[in-house]
Amino acid sequence: KTAPIITVGGNGANAAYVAARCGAEVKLHSNIGDDAFGTIARSWLEEAGCEVAVGPRALRTATNVTIANANLQRATYFYPGATPRLPSPSANATSVLIAGWPHPAIRSSAQRLKLWRSRGIRTALDVGPFLKATPTLNSLAPQLDHLDLLITNDHELLELTECLNIRTAMTTLRQSFAADVVVKRGADGVSWYPHSSARARHIPGVKIKAVNTVGAGDT
Repeated sequence: KTAPIITVGGNGANAAYVAARCGAEVKLHSNIGDDAFGTIARSWLEEAGCEVAVGPRALRTATNVTIANANLQRATYFYPGATPRLPSPSANATSVLIAGWPHPAIRSSAQRLKLWRSRGIRTALDVGPFLKATPTLNSLAPQLDHLDLLITNDHELLELTECLNIRTAMTTLRQSFAADVVVKRGADGVSWYPHSSARARHIPGVKIKAVNTVGAGDT
């Protein structure tokens, strides 16, 4: 009974859009195709002030089609598109975030994270979403060794550590990762665990009139 809503999706695009709107200098490395959805996504990102670097393999844009009822129960079809190539260090870059799905291969991204960090660039990884096999802390070890910030949500943190509650999960995570951790909690904001600490500092969410809740936790 209502017209469909088209939005920029994916936690990489969401993070890039919001950071650019907040005044940061942002360059998004992604595979955005020349199809209709790609044209819309690129125009919205560029209008927000985000520079978009498109990979050579981009044919069709990653597409997420979601149908929701009045109770916000959703059914989703997802086409991931191609995995973008990780860029070389930029001369003016201060931070880099790997986000979205599918992620680049762990070992190749670990090598690039190491290179970025050696150039003084702050490195961050948003570990989700878990759409196929759930990674383990052991499998992520090559990346964790070169990260300044790990971003997750409650569900992903519990799955990653195979724990039943957040407190135990953070204790487990700290055995293999000492740097900053941010846990996204949607409408409740985020919890930040400073370097080497398992005690959270909570940052509340900002109340707004919700138009679409898809990707709300990412922003």
